[in-house]
Amino acid sequence: MASSSAEFDFLFDAFYKISGLASTPPWFEEKTDAELYDLLLDEIENGLDGTGIRPGVVKPRTSLNTVTPDEERSIRLAARAHLETDITASASG
Repeated sequence: MASSSAEFDFLFDAFYKISGLASTPPWFEEKTDAELYDLLLDEIENGLDGTGIRPGVVKPRTSLNTVTPDEERSIRLAARAHLETDITASASG
């Protein structure tokens, strides 16, 4: 599956670090869970944005005192990645 560098940059923000983004990127809702998981798994196994540098933690962005539908998707994908790869998953809100 081909993706642009911008998609990987947003994916990195969405899954791996606390982001200043007010919401998930527009393309997030357009992708299926399987497509998002494939992107996430590729970065876990092969490195962030093709660099070979593998993440040590999956961190979905969350809000304070609420969970949006997009955040729930991110949390479920991060949990699945944790269960299948043993990568640490962390969230705060």
